[in-house]
Amino acid sequence: MDTFKYLNFKHSDTYGTGVFGRENIPKGTYILRESPLFRGPKDFLGREVEFQLLSDEDKAAFRNLHQICRCTSAVCIQTVQEKVRDGNAFEINSKLKQYAKSAVYAKASLFNHSCAPDAWWSINHKE
Repeated sequence: MDTFKYLNFKHSDTYGTGVFGRENIPKGTYILRESPLFRGPKDFLGREVEFQLLSDEDKAAFRNLHQICRCTSAVCIQTVQEKVRDGNAFEINSKLKQYAKSAVYAKASLFNHSCAPDAWWSINHKE
């Protein structure tokens, strides 16, 4: 699959790096398939351990993603890993909430949010 036939990853002065369409994309076309940079459990310690297992290249790619601080302190007390996850994680549902995980994807994280989306995402655990 030629992902870059339809997509252009570029910098926007307003929102940073994002994904832009090169042309109209035919209905039903897969526009991106990618393995996650990071998969981790919902608990803090588990995520930090998983992060440490990444290659230096994947750690750098992860840290370069958008960060969101969700703490309410005057000075942020979250780690970079927490802020990146908060801004970019795709939740992977589990029937048992305590086993739920999330995943962060380097390219998929660059797609903008839309309240009226015309594209959908799914996870294929077999690929």
